[in-house]
Amino acid sequence: SLLRDVARVLKRPVLLPGIPRFVMRLMLGEMSTLLYESQRVSSKKIESYGFHFTYPNLNQALDALLGRN
Repeated sequence: SLLRDVARVLKRPVLLPGIPRFVMRLMLGEMSTLLYESQRVSSKKIESYGFHFTYPNLNQALDALLGRN
């Protein structure tokens, strides 16, 4: 997951409080579904138009941001 990847690169533990869904729903409304449901995205369309990613995965991008390349 995204949080686990970030924690691994930063060499920090993942600390996620056990906040119930209904509490997050009250706080965030419909946006709370982003926390609990999978999101499928694809880069194929923009790549078909010639877009090139400098960093093809999250770990490489985080390493570059942190000056670890």
